[in-house]
Amino acid sequence: MPPTSALLPRSSAAAGRLVALPHALSTNDELTERVRTAPSEWPHLSVVVTDDQRAGRGRLGRVWTAEAGTSLAVSVLLRPQPAFSPDVYGWIPLAAGAAMTLAVREALAGASEIARDSDANASANAAADADADANADANGNAHANAGAESESAAKSAERRVHLKWPNDVLIEGRKVAGVLSELLALPNAPAVVVGVGLNLSMTAEQLPVPTATSLALAGVRDIDVDAVLARFLTELDEMLHALQQADGDAVAAGVHARVAALLGTVGRDIRADLPGGDTLEGRATGLAPDGRLLVRRRDAAPGQAPEVAVAAGGITHLRLTGSGETLG
Repeated sequence: MPPTSALLPRSSAAAGRLVALPHALSTNDELTERVRTAPSEWPHLSVVVTDDQRAGRGRLGRVWTAEAGTSLAVSVLLRPQPAFSPDVYGWIPLAAGAAMTLAVREALAGASEIARDSDANASANAAADADADANADANGNAHANAGAESESAAKSAERRVHLKWPNDVLIEGRKVAGVLSELLALPNAPAVVVGVGLNLSMTAEQLPVPTATSLALAGVRDIDVDAVLARFLTELDEMLHALQQADGDAVAAGVHARVAALLGTVGRDIRADLPGGDTLEGRATGLAPDGRLLVRRRDAAPGQAPEVAVAAGGITHLRLTGSGETLG
């Protein structure tokens, strides 16, 4: 069923304004046009959302589409007041990727808990049919183990879901969500439109590329779109507020640590396709205080610094298989 404001009560409460569309070419374009036409009507954290985006835009001008109802396209207007200094705006894509990573982790953890509860109920019912005393024991054990199993579900989600620098969300190395941020010039202060595409119920045959995945393929049977979107909006707004409170200092705000803790790129061998056509390969070693990715070169030439900070570029995680090195 297409999302509507009535079907997204938690997200509507978290947003400054929320408009759900039956379909759109690009939610970023839809939101941008509305804001430019009537900027006073679109406050901070305004949202345009649809599950039928027909000409979404990604990095490097790529256009992508998905079958209606299988993915969620969300665009969020960010209007920090007072305005950030120019260098702080670079943290917005990272914060958006981190926020969606946390939302996806919550969705997977919740799915694991539902499956656990279903199995526990089935076991208890079977025990009841066989022996009333066994049923009591089964229920007692289920309650005793509930807390540990809930924690286990959360830990499992943490292991499975990571952020690929700067803002792709991966489940077990496969992309489930991506972020595109665009600066929007407004009369009083600049704003940012953050677009997010999240694969919901795509089957393996519907995936745009073999290295993608969806929440459904990851085991989320009944996807609570409202919960995912509300968590994303809440986490993103909290990180932006922390940046404002710390005068844009991401380290002091705790945003640097929060993003770094989610990064699955750190510690991995990567290839960076840099602006201008250059390529860099090496081991990602950390996140610089300004949000750049630190990379130790694989083959540093004489006179080259062994470690460089990458500010922008396409990042590919490299992995080794029995047949040699492949990309992921």
